[in-house]
Amino acid sequence: MISTLATLPPAPSSAAIEAAFGLIAAASDPAGVKKRIEQLVTQTKQVHAAIDQMQAEQARLDEKLAAVEDLNQRLAPRRPAGRRGSRARAGAPGRHCQGD
Repeated sequence: MISTLATLPPAPSSAAIEAAFGLIAAASDPAGVKKRIEQLVTQTKQVHAAIDQMQAEQARLDEKLAAVEDLNQRLAPRRPAGRRGSRARAGAPGRHCQGD
């Protein structure tokens, strides 16, 4: 039992030490920390707004693509037989500006 009482506690990890220094810095400059938190909150809101805008644009473009694909499906029977294959290849993803 004497050996268990004499053992030292484990050394703190580097993450724990870094967290402690962060708390000390926050305690020494609360106004600066508050200002930085407000900046981060504002930047986070801007990022979320940009993501929402990008998703709305993606949805709009998906609708246009679906309309083009629908039009291609409806017009496919009217195309001459020799042009059906080239039109299908031209509309395939990754095949831009390669011609017939």
